Order: sequence, then C-alpha cells, then structure tokens
Amino acid sequence: MAKTTVRLKRFVPDLAGYTQVKGGGGVQAILQGKAESVRAAADSMLGEYGHKVVQKRAKFDMRYVVGTETAHALNSQAKHKTLTKACNSIGGGS
Repeated sequence: MAKTTVRLKRFVPDLAGYTQVKGGGGVQAILQGKAESVRAAADSMLGEYGHKVVQKRAKFDMRYVVGTETAHALNSQAKHKTLTKACNSIGGGS
C-alpha cells in the first residue's frame, strides 16, 4: 500500500475583502430583512410591539440584533421563548 502525504499551505483570510462583502448593500439588506421578519413574528406572538432591531458594529462586520424593548416582551421571552420561536419560524435559530 502506497503512503501519501499532502501538505497544505497556511490559509490567510482576506479580512478587508470579508468586511467589504459583508458590509455591502445587498448583504446588509438581506440581514436587515431577516431581522425585521423575526421582530414581526415575535411581535405577532406577543400581541403588541415589544421587540426592536438594533444594528451593531462588530470588529469586522455589521450585524443586526433583535431584542426585547418592554418588560412584557422580556417576560414573554423568559417564559414562552418568543424570540426563539420567531427565529425558528423563519428557518433560523436553534
């Protein structure tokens, strides 16, 4: 049986390119649309407006975070997992 060895060069990511693609208008529109649909689904389960979408700047990209805005929404998330169900309803979450 022949013995084969393969050497791979070390992968060096292009962080500037990643930032440019992730911060582009098309990708940001997709992310904002997903976040808004999660917020809308969570608000419909809650029966009132109690969730918000916040755009946050990370080290290499921009991200959208859906969070609770009212005490009622916070309690609903703790007791009924409203945001988790909303994420699962659009095909994301765990």
